[in-house]
Amino acid sequence: MAGLPASGSSSIRWPSRRKASGSGARERISSPVTAAGPRRIFTGFPAHLPEEAGRARHAGKVVALENRLCQCGFDCPAAPRRPLGLGVRTAGKKLHSRLLPAGGKADSMAYKLNKSGERREDVLSPKIRIGVESFRELRENNYCYIDKTKIFEELLCNDDAKVSLITRPRRFGKTLTMSMMQEFFDICKDSSDIFNDLYISKNVEVCQEWMNKYPVISISFKDIDGVDYLEAYDWCLCRIADVFEQNRYLIDSSKIYEENKERIISYIKKDITKNEVCESFLFLSKLLRKHWGKKVIILIDEYDVPLYRAEQNGFYDEMVIFIRKFLGSALKGNDNLEFAILTGCLRVAKESIFTGMNNFECYGISDIDFSDKFGFTDKEINSILKVTRLEDKKHIIKEWYDGYMFGDVNGIYCPWDVLKYVKRLKKKPSILPEPFWINSSSNDIIRKLIEKSNLEIKQNIETLISLNCIRVKIYESLAYNSLYINDENIWSILYYTGYLTRSGQESKDGNVSLKIPNKEILEIFVQTIKEWFKKIVDKNITTLLESFWKCEEKSIEDILNTILLQTISYHDNVESYYHGFVAALFVGTPFEVTSNRESGDGRPDVVVVDPEGRRGLVLELKHAEAEEALEARVQEALDQIVKFRYLEGLPPGATQRRAYGIAFHKKRCAVRLLR
Repeated sequence: MAGLPASGSSSIRWPSRRKASGSGARERISSPVTAAGPRRIFTGFPAHLPEEAGRARHAGKVVALENRLCQCGFDCPAAPRRPLGLGVRTAGKKLHSRLLPAGGKADSMAYKLNKSGERREDVLSPKIRIGVESFRELRENNYCYIDKTKIFEELLCNDDAKVSLITRPRRFGKTLTMSMMQEFFDICKDSSDIFNDLYISKNVEVCQEWMNKYPVISISFKDIDGVDYLEAYDWCLCRIADVFEQNRYLIDSSKIYEENKERIISYIKKDITKNEVCESFLFLSKLLRKHWGKKVIILIDEYDVPLYRAEQNGFYDEMVIFIRKFLGSALKGNDNLEFAILTGCLRVAKESIFTGMNNFECYGISDIDFSDKFGFTDKEINSILKVTRLEDKKHIIKEWYDGYMFGDVNGIYCPWDVLKYVKRLKKKPSILPEPFWINSSSNDIIRKLIEKSNLEIKQNIETLISLNCIRVKIYESLAYNSLYINDENIWSILYYTGYLTRSGQESKDGNVSLKIPNKEILEIFVQTIKEWFKKIVDKNITTLLESFWKCEEKSIEDILNTILLQTISYHDNVESYYHGFVAALFVGTPFEVTSNRESGDGRPDVVVVDPEGRRGLVLELKHAEAEEALEARVQEALDQIVKFRYLEGLPPGATQRRAYGIAFHKKRCAVRLLR
């Protein structure tokens, strides 16, 4: 969730930017004023100097202008002292604060001047870092950040569960949120500075009771992978050893027995049994409570990644046993546990993982809890675009990366995509958006869906990529090894992984309207379908080409009908779709394929010529409104070939010349040779 906060409920943390000025002063952009008091700002031109002289004197310095205020940069009793929401401060001792009314509209903009006194680059443009998942690193380096600390109030006021699972699609900021939680709760840290000016810092009661007051055990499984169970298990063991390394100070504790200190060293060295691995967090929580005299908070990020990887690589049963024992030991009946937070993509079926775990709650993307705490809201996007001066790109970003509905909040943006695109826009304002998820391994879900799809699933996919909604049943609990056993599971996994989103609330019959959220996901669907289409065509193209040259109308018709039935189409009620369909059949073959090129007295739809120019095909395509009209439309195509002399456009040396009329209606076609 790196980014900038929305105005109103959140505050913006501005990035540091140091530059030596002509006078040797060191200037830096500061965070805005909060309830703690105003920041000092350097506002540039001395009012008592002529404008030209002032510009020359301050050329190259950072200036902030506000058209209603005095422009003096030195001590001036007339300068108003009022809170400002946007500002710059300097180390220069002779400069006074220039402040605007609290709650007023600050239209200030800081920028550099060149030697001619003309405005140069915008120096308030924030530093955006993609993929920073350490909250402390993000705050200490003053990277842009959307303030999501209100989640602590919602979390700590919720007494429903001792163990909470929050599920969101990948790349929606779960890992950064867990890092933020560790920094907030961990008794070994002093986090007051990195939470300063954020929303939660104003809640004195919560901060006094919870900030840096509890021992914390934190682990992330997001990078766990392996070609087999032993490799994945070893990754898990390394992560657990890292946790014990972070708590090495317990070895020096006078409250812990020597034999337990030796066990800590064994965990760090990974010299432990499988049972000890499964009981590692239970053991560590006992030691932490004994040392600190307080119960422990456990944070487990992306708990289900090992299960997802295991299902992909064929060792799911072994991994699910390990994860069940590991989580059960740490979270079930652990008297040393204050509470636990888990994040993941799916709620794995309770009987698989969370068996016998009482006081457990899952907060998924359908629940109103934490609905605006992951991803960017529309307000937050407006703030990002305002300070990056990219307001004119709002509609593009909305079309490509908006559209998710979490709980009762509609219009959630994928933060990773937004920041990646904004970062590129800052370098090149004309750059077009991209489907940044396109190379993600999680796209295997769509590939498997298409490969395993039956007729009903194909029809639903066609409805979705035509930008319409489907109504299906969604299951809250799933098991990774049974994702594709029925249609409901398939739509559920696409929903929970962010490839589909809700369009409205659940109906009385329990069905949910789902849609593709934005252009990025639509592009992923279309590209995946094209890849799958090519595999189908590759199996049939040799036979199809032979049938064209041998004038076997029935064989051509059968092959095309087979491909049409197997593939997933969109906009198949327009002629242009079938034009692309036929042209794509020959992609990857040695034949040269052209479409709508001047030939004779007109432009045939598709022309196919072999590399030597000895054989050529002319294909004229038509769309029929009904299946009964196929034959008539085929004849129209043949008449058009004759009328406009399309065959004359083939290479002069082509000894084999074939022309076909082909008419399509949905998943059916008719083919006739021009004789």
